[in-house]
Amino acid sequence: MVSLGVFYGVLAAISFALSPVFYRLGSKSVSVLEANSIRAILSLPVAYIFYVAFTGNMLPNMSLNYLFWGFILAFLGNVVGDSLFILSIKIIGPSLALALTSTYSVFTLIFSVSLMGETVSLPLILGLLLILSGVFTIYLTIPKGELLGFLAAILCAIIWGFYVAIAKIPLQNFSAAELQFSRGIFLALMLAPIALRNVRKYGREHILFLTAGGTFGLVTGYYSLLKAVEIIGAAAGASISAAAPALTPIFSRIALREKLSRKHVIGILLTILGIILLNFI
Repeated sequence: MVSLGVFYGVLAAISFALSPVFYRLGSKSVSVLEANSIRAILSLPVAYIFYVAFTGNMLPNMSLNYLFWGFILAFLGNVVGDSLFILSIKIIGPSLALALTSTYSVFTLIFSVSLMGETVSLPLILGLLLILSGVFTIYLTIPKGELLGFLAAILCAIIWGFYVAIAKIPLQNFSAAELQFSRGIFLALMLAPIALRNVRKYGREHILFLTAGGTFGLVTGYYSLLKAVEIIGAAAGASISAAAPALTPIFSRIALREKLSRKHVIGILLTILGIILLNFI
């Protein structure tokens, strides 16, 4: 059972590693909220396919508790958190943005311990120090004009950390596929007015790349993360999936020709090592 949870965590990591590359490609010449809204709407049919395939139901659950959690998860994680994520990608690039936002596993751990009663062990201290060292090293490489991207990524990590920690609560009553689809419905409803307002200016590249990014980030990645949280707990599930920064520079180099300095690489590696260490907690 634990190995299955690890599998879902790895699948989430791969999905989350690919999504920012597509977001960078698809968000050119559109605002952060427009990019967020396009991917939310176009990835919803894929989320529905997941819902039907894994639940066997054609119609969504309409209980108040189910709708409540769908709204909370959509607003916190995807409207606020993901908008900050896309903003940071546009400013500082996919590799650095994902490395910084992946520190959400630290905040997940903090919130899980304080709110959910999950236990920790001594490697936590060293893991936190490594992550903080990595974040500080990355901070030293950020030009003043791009500081907003750095701050957006850190704030996103805090919000995502809280979001993943509280997801353990509704998972006691609903499946990952149910929560995924409910979140997707509310996300699309909240952001649809933004996307539809300027629909004529969206080109084929916006539609193609943001749909791909939304499918990996909102559907496959999100579903896999919830399954990992459900099976092995919020702290462990978040830690494994947060290994995505190790893969993003590879994908980003291939697709975007993104260049990283030596300090960038050191900062990313320190952050990843700290996140991996949290797996031993």
